[in-house]
Amino acid sequence: MKRACLWLCAVIFLCASLSGCDSWVPEAVKAEPEEILEDGRVYPLYDSLSDEDQQLYLNICRVTTEQSSADTIGVYESEEELDAAIERVRYLYRQIFFEQSEMFWVDPYNFSVEKSAYKDTHRLVLKPTYLVEKAELPAMKEAFRKKVDGIVAQAEVLEGDFEKALFVHDYILKNASYDHSLAEGKRYDTMGINAYGCLMEGKTICSGYTLAFDLLMKRLGYECGAEFNNYGKFSLFDGHVWNYCKLGDEYYYFDLTWDDTAFEADYYQKYMEFGYNYFGVTKEELAGSNFTLSQDAPTPPCNGKEFNYFVYKGLNLPVYTEEGAEAIIKAQEGQGYAVLRFDSYGELLKAQTELIEKQEIYSMVPGLTKLSYVVSKSNLHLYIFFEE
Repeated sequence: MKRACLWLCAVIFLCASLSGCDSWVPEAVKAEPEEILEDGRVYPLYDSLSDEDQQLYLNICRVTTEQSSADTIGVYESEEELDAAIERVRYLYRQIFFEQSEMFWVDPYNFSVEKSAYKDTHRLVLKPTYLVEKAELPAMKEAFRKKVDGIVAQAEVLEGDFEKALFVHDYILKNASYDHSLAEGKRYDTMGINAYGCLMEGKTICSGYTLAFDLLMKRLGYECGAEFNNYGKFSLFDGHVWNYCKLGDEYYYFDLTWDDTAFEADYYQKYMEFGYNYFGVTKEELAGSNFTLSQDAPTPPCNGKEFNYFVYKGLNLPVYTEEGAEAIIKAQEGQGYAVLRFDSYGELLKAQTELIEKQEIYSMVPGLTKLSYVVSKSNLHLYIFFEE
């Protein structure tokens, strides 16, 4: 299932300023890491960059934090160096705001850069586009801070890594829904692309789910970030973005968008609001059901098993046995359905044959007279719905 998201094009305007116009083009102010990067957080994009590109990263964050309309972010000795820097900014810009998930007021897809020649120097001037008027931003920041603080406080009292991640996952999916009209370009109020739109307005798309989960998990002290199907070239028109997160000593993928939208189908809606097919999955598992994973992302490989939702909840059956299946089904008694996860497609097919085609399920569920089921080859799940 491929979710098309809203396309907001980053247009790069290149124009040469007249000499003598330096009154509005100051020398680049060099932002310091401690001004932008928080202690205790991991910044894989920033850490992967050269010293020069790290300075571009910091200066982009400085300009957008100050909500400047235009500011110099680099000064170069030659036009060739300037052109090379422009290309790097085009690559970095949108990725930065998935690493800085608090910065909801910045439009990561619309910006321009300008060349300015003055006194034998070549300056790179950034002109961001903002989603929020400067006068409105302080009040919005404060309301957002209170909202996030309240969610984090509820999660902090929980004991384990799994429980905290589950709370955040469920909170977002209970309080936000996928905005099809925004994704399809029928609406253009673009706060739905970020964590603010997700948590404050309750309507969002893949980027908003991702940024909200990222922000909340980071606030809880976890290493978390965004992963793209096309890193460095990601677009909301035909791309997809989801999370990686470190729980315990291992990394996992989380795709809240698909955990929400996959369960919009009628055969799920009667029984559940959302699901957990993409809660704590590995790179191998995600690659089998999602877009091709980028090889260029500086994010860690996700190979964790322990905190997969179905493994942790005891709903995973590595090898099909009647006794094992019955125990898992009985553990879900009373909810109107049962779900089993398997370690291979072969074991999933065996379960389908034995439970459904040979009707073993009827001896396991007293009073069952009718059922329907869904087999997910990509996720290795068997959903069985007990119909009235």
